[in-house]
Amino acid sequence: MRKILLICGLMAVMAMESFAQPGVGIGFRLGDLNGISVKSNFGDNAVEVSVGRLLRFSNHSYETWFYNKKIYTEGYYAYRYAKIGIPLSLQAHYLKHRTIDFADPLRWYYGIGGQVRMYPVEYTYWYYPDPNLAYKEAGVAKRKSWEAGVDWVLGLEYNFPEVPIGLYMDAQLYMEVYDSPFFSWGLFGIGARYNF
Repeated sequence: MRKILLICGLMAVMAMESFAQPGVGIGFRLGDLNGISVKSNFGDNAVEVSVGRLLRFSNHSYETWFYNKKIYTEGYYAYRYAKIGIPLSLQAHYLKHRTIDFADPLRWYYGIGGQVRMYPVEYTYWYYPDPNLAYKEAGVAKRKSWEAGVDWVLGLEYNFPEVPIGLYMDAQLYMEVYDSPFFSWGLFGIGARYNF
């Protein structure tokens, strides 16, 4: 009987440890971006992948594209406006965790990773076949705009010891590498995960 109790006690301790330091967590993220987040822990390190919808997108470089990639080779263009569709992003980060002695099991973490963004753009413009005449035609051009860059991450994470739930918040500095190199801005998000 003592052996059974000892084994059950050890299993309970191991389960609590697994909750405090989860193997894999799946949940949601709110902020920039809004979507699904999956995190795989190995020791004090982790890999986090998030996919979802962006709140902020682009730096209006899509307008420059219109002028550089004209559909017609003759005539005159009058750009009117661009309509942006739902912007999506895929993030992948490598993270390192550090304990906070006076607030265990609260941990802080930092890391680096990458991000790929896509958003559909629909351009509306006037086209004048002959600049000397008032006649004009309405035109629409569609494309998917892609961006890619580097993320630096700093965050806090709390995994409840009694239940397999974790809460987190982080701030990221995103710097574009493709489309508008060195264009940067900050991102922020909060979320929760169920830990396995």
